[in-house]
Amino acid sequence: MDIDYQDLILLNNQLREEGIRYHVTYKDHTTACLEPPGACCCTPEQKEGALRVIRDYYRHKGIRVTFSGDDLYYILS
Repeated sequence: MDIDYQDLILLNNQLREEGIRYHVTYKDHTTACLEPPGACCCTPEQKEGALRVIRDYYRHKGIRVTFSGDDLYYILS
């Protein structure tokens, strides 16, 4: 399933509103990249918050998210 660039914009806004310093970028038409903040801000809580926001966002759209083993990339199905 293709990644909609508008969804990435909305996700980044939601991450920012929740104080989560990760952001999502477009890798290619089927893959998005979850970019962590600098090392000083990279905590397990921040990472889990980012994963939660992404999963919840797409769940509301009826789309399943599959993350890579390192949680830095995801695809939709």
